[in-house]
Order: sequence, then C-alpha cells, then structure tokens
Amino acid sequence: IANRKRCLLLTGESGMATVQETSRRIACSMGFGRLADVPDYMVTDELPQLDNEDDLVEFRALLERTEAEVVAIDPAYLCLGGDDHGNLFKQGALLLRISRLCSEMGATLILCHHTRKNRGSNVDPFSPPELEDIAWAGFQEFARQWVLVGRREPFAPGGVEDIHRLWLSVGGSAGHNGLWALDINEGNAKDPGGRCWSVNVQYKCPATSTYDSFASPKPETSVVPFQLLSYAVSAPSVTAMRCPAND
Repeated sequence: IANRKRCLLLTGESGMATVQETSRRIACSMGFGRLADVPDYMVTDELPQLDNEDDLVEFRALLERTEAEVVAIDPAYLCLGGDDHGNLFKQGALLLRISRLCSEMGATLILCHHTRKNRGSNVDPFSPPELEDIAWAGFQEFARQWVLVGRREPFAPGGVEDIHRLWLSVGGSAGHNGLWALDINEGNAKDPGGRCWSVNVQYKCPATSTYDSFASPKPETSVVPFQLLSYAVSAPSVTAMRCPAND
C-alpha cells in the first residue's frame, strides 16, 4: 500500500466490543497511544443485504458520507441472505452488485469469507489453503485477487501465550502469488497488561520446499513485520506492546 487510505470495516460476526478490543491492541502494537489516534479507520456493525434495494441505497450513502477508499465486509455470508448458497448464478449476481457499487464509488472492496471446514479425507487440514477451499458457490470464480489464511498447526489453548501459527497464501488473476508462514501472538489475558498483538512473518516459502520444513521455528531465519490489509496502516515494529485500558 503506497499511501494511507480511508478504511471502512463493516463487521457483523464478532461484536463491536471484541472488534474494539482487538483494534486497540493492533493500534498499540503500531505505536498509537489510543485507538482514537488511528487516522482514517472507521467501523460499523451494520451490514447490507445484497438482495435488498433499500440496503444498497443506504450502503451507497454510507460510502458517500465516509468517503471510504477501502471497504472491508466481514463476513460476506451475512450479506447474502439465507437461501441458494450453492447456486453459482445467483451468488455471482449478488457479488457483482456490491462490486460494481464500490467501483462506482471509487472504493476497493475486500470481502472476508470462510473456507470449508472439511477439506476432504485425503487433504491435510493444516496444509496451505487454496482458492477451491473457499466455501459456497461463486466466490472462487468471482475473486480476482485473494489472501487466504489457514492454520499450520492446531491452536494450543491454555498456554502461556495465545499464538496462532498460520499460512498466508496470496494470489491473483494478474499472476502474482506467494506463500508465507505467519505467526500472531496475542499474549495472555492473565498478563499484567492484558493481551497484546504481535505479528511476524517468519518464512517465505520457496516453491520447491516441503510444507513440513515450516512447522517449527528455525533460529537462522530472519523475522520481518507484516500488517493485515484490513487495517491499511504501517507498523514501525512487531514488538508486543500492552495497551492502556481506556482511549
């Protein structure tokens, strides 16, 4: 991201309290004293229904008011109604509506969506996710560029730190692609300062390497920062920081 953009997050799954708490920790890790100090970051828990004309009119008005340049919808399935998720033509038509609207408003659209929980009996559940793992009809065909996140190993609850060891697979129809091992450390709620947020990209995965070689840390591997696209702000470091209780 060459320049900072005005970002609007529409979220309907985690709840605003959780989103605020997570956002506060991310902001703190990036050097902001308070979440309120983060520029051009807006959040709402109102998601439009893509088959409802009134909702789309209100969504367009929201983009006009906020002048958002990047719009992230999380999760996409809450905008798609409750029927015919396996119908490629119906799902495609709904996705096209929101894509065209955002394009007309000059905003880049990010759709956050789930992958299938069951990838098949012959597939390692901790292997890197692929485009065909995206759940429901239409999304694979619609996506022109994608960021896929999946676990490299099971999450271990009850540890000293809550660490998510993930795959980060990036690709697009323009031909760009890459695979990284991504670790997110959220600390522990019992720590004196509460939970934290520390993100590391530990490895870039060569095309000729086996996935097993990325299962555990290697001391000679350098650590570089990585920032999630949804927040679109740059981080000075990946040092875990504790956030003040209020902002």
